[in-house]
Amino acid sequence: REAADFYSVKHHVAALAALAGADLGSRPLAPVTAAQPGWQVGHSTTVGDIGDGWLAHFGLLNLALVRALGIEGRVFAGMFAILPERLPTGFGARRFVEFSGFPPALRDLALVVDENVPAAEVQVQLTAAANRTAGTAFAVERVSVFDVYRGAGLPAGKKSLAFSLVFRSAERTLTDDEVNTVFQRLQEDLVATAGFQIRK
Repeated sequence: REAADFYSVKHHVAALAALAGADLGSRPLAPVTAAQPGWQVGHSTTVGDIGDGWLAHFGLLNLALVRALGIEGRVFAGMFAILPERLPTGFGARRFVEFSGFPPALRDLALVVDENVPAAEVQVQLTAAANRTAGTAFAVERVSVFDVYRGAGLPAGKKSLAFSLVFRSAERTLTDDEVNTVFQRLQEDLVATAGFQIRK
């Protein structure tokens, strides 16, 4: 497994936040200060404000604190806190699905969307479209956001959301051809029904 770093921790915190209906990309990143002693200044960041509903920290833990605890090396971590009233509603009961012993097929997809559209909303639409295009052939096991980009190469008022998709079958190993066919149909569906642009 690859060693953790700032960006991998950011990915996991962003994915957790998206499940709670929060878009880390909608708020500016701010460096931690000495007033937040658990984090290493210059190598950690904070996003949001709990007074506004949610707050996240991620990055490198304070090196002196880690040494004092007898832990060797650098430790990257993240945390996400949200007020109960800010949690999304309407989730129905979820049924347990038996784990598959077959390997997953992974695909990444970057979508260009309006700046004011939350990542969680796009994630819901992407998941629904992925399930439509996969049908009963195989399962869409997970859809998670791992990056938000703004800047050069994008039109004004737009942002790019990068998602990781995990496909898997409970009965067999998926072939590249069948996954690529569904992945191509998924992109066409998103452009036609949701109006998203695919970022190459």
